[in-house]
This record gives sequence, C-alpha cells and structure tokens, in this order.
Amino acid sequence: NTVLKVSNIPHTFAEEPMKKFFNQFGRVVNVKHWRSSKSGNSSGYGFVQFEDAEICRIVCDAINGYLFMNRILKTEIMENADSKIFSSQQIGLAQKEFLERLNKPLTQEEHDQEAIKLTTQIKTQQQKLVAMGKILNPKFANC
Repeated sequence: NTVLKVSNIPHTFAEEPMKKFFNQFGRVVNVKHWRSSKSGNSSGYGFVQFEDAEICRIVCDAINGYLFMNRILKTEIMENADSKIFSSQQIGLAQKEFLERLNKPLTQEEHDQEAIKLTTQIKTQQQKLVAMGKILNPKFANC
C-alpha cells in the first residue's frame, strides 16, 4: 500500500512543511495532519500517501525512530487505508468556521456580557474559598 501513518509528529509541523519533508524521498500525493475538531490543535499523528508503494516502504523503514524536532517519529504502513483519510475536507471547513467564530471581534454588548459572566464566576469562586476558610481578597478593576 502507499499510505504511511506517522505518529508523534511535532505540533508545529504543519501539512505544507510535512509534504516538503516527505517529498525528498519521492512524490507525495496527499498529506493529512490530524487535528482536533474543537481546538484545531495537532493530534500528533498524520498520514502521507506516496505515488509508489516501494518508496512508501523505504520511507517507513528510514523514518521510523528518526529524531525530528525533539520527537522520535514512529511510522507504519497502513495496509487497509480508507480513501476517506484524505477526502475529509469537512473537518478542515469545520475548523476554519470554529476559528473564525473564536477569533471574531466582540461587539460592545457581547463584551459586556462576557465581563458580567467572568465577574460572576470570580465572585462565586471567592465565596467558595471563603466558605472553605481560605481568605482571599484580590483587587480587580471594575468588580
């Protein structure tokens, strides 16, 4: 088979640099760096599809145990690789939409609601600490 699973990938190693790295061994058809659908952070593994099965086997042997960016990469050839591994564009779209919602600027009303929510949470925590006998009296602006 031509699909290689790479585990223990550094979190900063994105798909484009990953493709360039593996292209030095042979033509790479697809690369997928698996990420959390909620946060977009790396899950630490990914898949690389090569054009030739022999190159895939050679890369698997060469890279397994390779120290890369203070991590030891683990590789294995996927015998029954599903074609959906590389076609899941919906996940990428969900990540983009999530990050857009997360990073969008707040309106003044949303900002005020968030401030009230945080203030309430802080006061609740302070009350719990006082009830436990821990005296805490920090000074917060506008609280």
